[in-house]
Amino acid sequence: MSFKDTLSRKFSYTKQTTSEKLGTAGEITPFSDEYAFLREKTRDMKTIYSTLLKNVTKILEAENASLAVTEKVSSFWASFSGKIGMRQRCAEGDKKTILHEFAGTLGDSAEIISKYEENKEAPYTASSLAITLKKYAQTTETIGDNRIDLNATIRCRVVAPLTEEISESYAPVRKAIKEAENRRITLDAYKTAYKTTSEKKEEKNRAEMEAAEEDFIRAMETAIAEMTSFTQNPAIAACIAAMIEAQQEYHRKAAELLAGIVV
Repeated sequence: MSFKDTLSRKFSYTKQTTSEKLGTAGEITPFSDEYAFLREKTRDMKTIYSTLLKNVTKILEAENASLAVTEKVSSFWASFSGKIGMRQRCAEGDKKTILHEFAGTLGDSAEIISKYEENKEAPYTASSLAITLKKYAQTTETIGDNRIDLNATIRCRVVAPLTEEISESYAPVRKAIKEAENRRITLDAYKTAYKTTSEKKEEKNRAEMEAAEEDFIRAMETAIAEMTSFTQNPAIAACIAAMIEAQQEYHRKAAELLAGIVV
């Protein structure tokens, strides 16, 4: 292709794009119904991935009293460099949760109360309250440790897969969609040019237009395949199942521990 032809094609493409933005373009080649359906579904699925990831990180923020999880998640994103790096990061546990802080408060309260002599005439004595607070503190400390395990599980089995899904699996989809849209614009640019072509160049321009149409169809089919793969990916279901399983285990242990405290 000569420099002149290349320049002409770029000009036609730019002209077509501009006229479409201004609403002055003629007939625009439509995408297939399947493509349009999958395009909308893909957009919604990507939003779901992003929203889930955002809200899961909020769960990680809850009950964290030491290093802010928001900062950890930010550095997690910033240092993301593939699956290996991600798995190393997701295994990092929290050092302390608000449950540990609460357990410390309970323990300190028990120590203070235990200093005072027992008032045997009171229905609920100072010493028995101190014992209850101490047991509660120990139980809360254990629940806090379990919370750290829960957070680590969520990072590895939910945050990491969702992050990979957004950053890696969507990349070929975005590329295929862009290619299909570019091919569509190119085709319409050829169609517009063909309407005003000279008789001398009619055969050549028709051949170029037909070739552009074939390129458009191939690009659209590729995009359909990529979008189908993305929207049918079981990653979300697997992440939700992992989240439910981890929370069930955490709350089951917490309930058993708390049931052992007799007030």
